[in-house]
Amino acid sequence: SQSFFLTNNGAASINWSLGVSSPLFTVTPGGGTLAASGGGTAVTVILTALANTLTVGSYTNNLSFTNQNDTVVQIRPVVIVVQPVVANGGFETGDFSYWTEGGNFGYCSVVSSPTYAHSGSYGAEMGPYLSLGFLSQNLNTTPGRIYLFSWWLDSPDGQSPNEFSAAWNGTNLVDLVNMGATGWTNFQYFVTATANSTAIQFGFRDDPTYLGFDDVSVTLVPSPTFQGVTRASSGLNLSWNTQPGLAYQVQYTTNLTTPNWINLGAAITATNSSVSELDTNALTTSHQRFYRLQMLP
Repeated sequence: SQSFFLTNNGAASINWSLGVSSPLFTVTPGGGTLAASGGGTAVTVILTALANTLTVGSYTNNLSFTNQNDTVVQIRPVVIVVQPVVANGGFETGDFSYWTEGGNFGYCSVVSSPTYAHSGSYGAEMGPYLSLGFLSQNLNTTPGRIYLFSWWLDSPDGQSPNEFSAAWNGTNLVDLVNMGATGWTNFQYFVTATANSTAIQFGFRDDPTYLGFDDVSVTLVPSPTFQGVTRASSGLNLSWNTQPGLAYQVQYTTNLTTPNWINLGAAITATNSSVSELDTNALTTSHQRFYRLQMLP
């Protein structure tokens, strides 16, 4: 949130109103009266759920404060900055900034060689000898939310011994030993946060040469919302947005005062960005139904 404070230094009271340029936030209050000689009020700007759909970047919006007594307008900017969950996940700073180094971190560096950079100008060249070196970072996360954890790995020549591991919140997701020549490979895992801070850690070893490592990202999976409900001859057709690879369960109830929800068919695993399901009993078995969506871990 962000706060503004309005003050009336004049001898007469001022009626004021507020114009908002964006659906990305709400503002409270939206207008009122400032008492004479020092009357004031605080205005609070709060992000809406729509802000969660923004990609990484900076977004400038304006608030228009209008003095209704003389129609004078003052503009104040509201800047929304969306940062990646993983800082410097592509090593584009040219070094290991924001990462914590550990273990045997010899022969590890950030280089501009295209052999070790999957995208952008830089990538990590990782070649600890005899034992693992580690890169870790603590992320800001929301408990109970699902994230897509992704990175790119390259074993250019497949010489061994080598090893690579990745962990989310202390749990190993993968541990690869003596990989062959793989080329750049994308690893993706759906993971669930259990706390406001979550640790990610990668382990590396390549005795003869080096592994390439780049483009680490953790992306919040949006909560599913119904996009449309249409009536068909055989029932109600429900559609919603999805994340490919995740499973969704539609549930219904005929009475919101009871805690029991009933599964509408089996869970559906999404293969694209939207899914629909037909409730063939909606028009024949009850005079009302309420629906909700669950995203399954």
